[in-house]
Parts: sequence; C-alpha cells; structure tokens
Amino acid sequence: MLRRGELSPLASTIFFDDDPQTWLAGGVKGWEAWFLQERSETARWLAAVQNIITPTLPMASSPDHTLITPGPLDVSPLAIEYPLLSACCLSGKTTALRLLARCITLARSLSALPTLRWNRFDDGEWKIAVVETARGWLVHQARLTTSGNILDYRIISPTTRHAQSDGVIARELATIPLSLWSQQLQVIDPCVAVNIVE
Repeated sequence: MLRRGELSPLASTIFFDDDPQTWLAGGVKGWEAWFLQERSETARWLAAVQNIITPTLPMASSPDHTLITPGPLDVSPLAIEYPLLSACCLSGKTTALRLLARCITLARSLSALPTLRWNRFDDGEWKIAVVETARGWLVHQARLTTSGNILDYRIISPTTRHAQSDGVIARELATIPLSLWSQQLQVIDPCVAVNIVE
C-alpha cells in the first residue's frame, strides 16, 4: 500500500522532501545535505535532537550469532545501519543517528525494490532465523525433533531486547531529562505506545 498507494507521495513529502529512492541513492553525503537544509519535518526533527547524546551498547550490525548472545545489545535500525552511518557528520550523536537510521529503513521500504536483510543458521539443537524489521532484528529460534515436530519455539523481538533492564531504553533514558523521554522512546521504538507515569 505504501509503495503503490497514495501514502507514498505523502511520506516522500513529510520525510524526505524527495522521492525515497532518490533520497536513498544520495548516500551519506546526500543525507548530510538533506539534514543541513532542513526542508522536511523529519530533517528539522533530526536537527532538534542532534544534541541529545546517549550511551551506546554493542551493536548487532549483521544477522548472525551475535543476536542470540545474552546481555545488552542494540538490535535497532541504528545498529543495522551503523557501518554506513559511522562516517556521517552526526557520528557520536546517538539520537540523531537513530532517527536517521529509521529514515533509511523507511526509504528502503518505500523504494521500488525494498531489501530486507535476513539469515538462517544452526546453534546446536536450535534452528535460528533472523529478519530485519522496522524496529530492528527479529529472531526466531526453534528446536525440532528429527521428524520435524517443534519441541521449543522462541521469538526475540527488537522491543524485547530494547526493554531489558540493561537494554537500550533503560540506558538511554537514564542519561536524559524526563522531559525528553517520550521523544526518545519514539526514536527508539515508534511501534510502542508510551505512557510515562511519574
């Protein structure tokens, strides 16, 4: 619907001030120019959040065994796009980079040929499948019998990783004022409704 429907031009105007595929093709230099010109609402929002610096966690940039390790791990679009974004003028400005990574994900989704990264592999008795989603890496783990029956099945969503007690959300919110929490949570995980109770 977004790619072929009436929402695509609207998204193009609101987010990119350009066709998503053209914006995406601009690469880091093009995105920097877009950000600095502030011609779209998103570019202006990016400018507004660029001074919010939060700590980073180890980032899972590839759909591999890293995603099934315990402990805090950033599995968000920022982690996925970090190899590309580390050369950006916003390097070190975590919140702005997180928002820019979301823009890249959206532009790829709206482009004529969206590309989702994925992988599958074994880990002992477990069969693992990983796919890129709008919120980050989604992991499915299945343990099967030799006849193919499922013995155990687990899903590790990006939100599950983000919401751990030592995850992205807790670490980032601990370093910024309460007044910025709602905005920060929208940048981290826009799919989750938030109600902050003091």
